[in-house]
Amino acid sequence: MNIIRAFLPHDEADLQRLTHQPMPGWIRLAYCNSPSYRAGEAIKGDEVSVNVFVDADGHLGGCWTHAIKHLWLEGRRQRVGYLTGLRSFAFARNQRGLFRGYEWVRERERTDPLPLSITSIVSANKPIRTLLTSRRANLPAYLEAGEIVTFGVTSRAIQRRFRMANGYAVLDGNTVGEMRLRAFYNEVSPRRTLFPVLPSTLPTGLTWRDFVVLEKDGEIVAAAAIWNQQAIRQIHVASYHPLLAVLRPVLNPILKLSGYFPLPPPRQDMDCVYLAYRLTRNESPTEFESLLAATVSRTGQRILFFALHENDALLPNALRLTAWHYRSMLYTVSFASDPAPFVFHQPPYIELATL
Repeated sequence: MNIIRAFLPHDEADLQRLTHQPMPGWIRLAYCNSPSYRAGEAIKGDEVSVNVFVDADGHLGGCWTHAIKHLWLEGRRQRVGYLTGLRSFAFARNQRGLFRGYEWVRERERTDPLPLSITSIVSANKPIRTLLTSRRANLPAYLEAGEIVTFGVTSRAIQRRFRMANGYAVLDGNTVGEMRLRAFYNEVSPRRTLFPVLPSTLPTGLTWRDFVVLEKDGEIVAAAAIWNQQAIRQIHVASYHPLLAVLRPVLNPILKLSGYFPLPPPRQDMDCVYLAYRLTRNESPTEFESLLAATVSRTGQRILFFALHENDALLPNALRLTAWHYRSMLYTVSFASDPAPFVFHQPPYIELATL
């Protein structure tokens, strides 16, 4: 029988081994939280529970995270559930640890009801999508809420497509000051569904200096943070498909000239940052493109990751970039016996940095 319990410090070695197992594909990537699994998960929400399931012999079979994010939902500050970090060793995949984990979440949400719970699954991961949307073994209902398009882009690609519009001044967050930045976020972010409430203390690895701010006529019109998480979370390139490994030295010069980021060496972490807390006053293409242009001097040669919902009005502008992108499905998750889809009256904002 599987035992469900909270993460304990002695689980660290098993979870490091688990998260360093790469996912299959042409590029075998591992999504790691080193040196502390718990610290890497902690940035995913304002209230975070890291849990594991252990088999009858005491072997750790897998883990998942239940986070509660403080987000703006239809103009109101709400606590929104987020299911993430589901991982398991091969020996545990046919056991009931996954299903008992959902029973834990069901009980948690029964005693602490939330207006909404969400999750996301990579669109290409059909086996997991099929399993989790099956409703078998009393699983919750996963209701599709649109695709998420994730971009990995270089400074060169941004410079090719986007230019800073006339009249904008580019400043960093320290120059603008915490008080003015908070006032801007408090004014504008309630208009963006699922936009994170700016916490009283910035998350690990983020400082006010990391914010890029656009001003026009003395007014803040856009801001975003360049968030380097590599001290706590890494995207590790474990290896390549044999054919791609042979072609990589030939492909990389072509990719670089085309504006794509070259394929990193195997057994190394991607040198990347996230565009976080991206907010524009009027959601105009000019503000969005100018904000991206302003990030160039801050990102250097690193890969910049960000994501947009499929219904976001700015998606056509982002798709003009020469970028690697992949798609995930956003789901609302409900334990109701007859769940109704949650109606988003605005395209949801996607904070990739905390997914």
